[in-house]
Amino acid sequence: METVRFIIHRKAAFAGSLLPYNIYINGQFVGTIKNGKTLNIDVPKSDVYYLEDNNAFERNAVISNCNLSEYHILLKRAGGWRTASYNEFYMDNGQQTDSLPSFHFEKFMNAVYGDSADELSSDELLLAFCLEFWNGITDDIQEILASVHLTQMVDALQRIGVTIYADLLLQILNELFPNIALPLSDEQIDQMYNRIFKANKLIWNNEDLAWDELRKVVVKHITNKLINKENVY
Repeated sequence: METVRFIIHRKAAFAGSLLPYNIYINGQFVGTIKNGKTLNIDVPKSDVYYLEDNNAFERNAVISNCNLSEYHILLKRAGGWRTASYNEFYMDNGQQTDSLPSFHFEKFMNAVYGDSADELSSDELLLAFCLEFWNGITDDIQEILASVHLTQMVDALQRIGVTIYADLLLQILNELFPNIALPLSDEQIDQMYNRIFKANKLIWNNEDLAWDELRKVVVKHITNKLINKENVY
């Protein structure tokens, strides 16, 4: 298998200095980088490289149409003090550093929460409903059970290949909420606290493997289907 090398340097900064950052390339964990340190890794050669840190589906960088054997990446901390801090990715060619474009998720999040999902293509819809699931599951399973897009989320997870979460969600629906009208209302949520707690526990017990699969599959869908000028800038 042909590989390329990534040399990622994290510029020393006060904001977030005590926090190590997990780095992922094309959905695969490649290492942890500390403040002021450098990470050297070899990854499979690809037409597109999607880089992200701990903040899945929020902060990222996209490299495409570059046939290099070695990529020098600079990770800078932005914000801080009175505002939230976050990482930015730069390409460093030794003479200058250029900010890398990123994949933007606003259109997809706005579609499901602004009720404009019918404006998206089929591939875009799969991403949008997977993102809604991700956003809900990081909070509480009741967010998923109370969503008007519950059926679409299950279908999107299955079609895109997120099998662990899809199976867990179907198990929850079949075993804990059989013959219950869904999505759940606020009143039902209050009445079914014990069932919701059991559902959350089932998710928590499988969280690591399920989350890892979700990240990899969604990133693969993005890099295979949705890398274009409309989404990457």
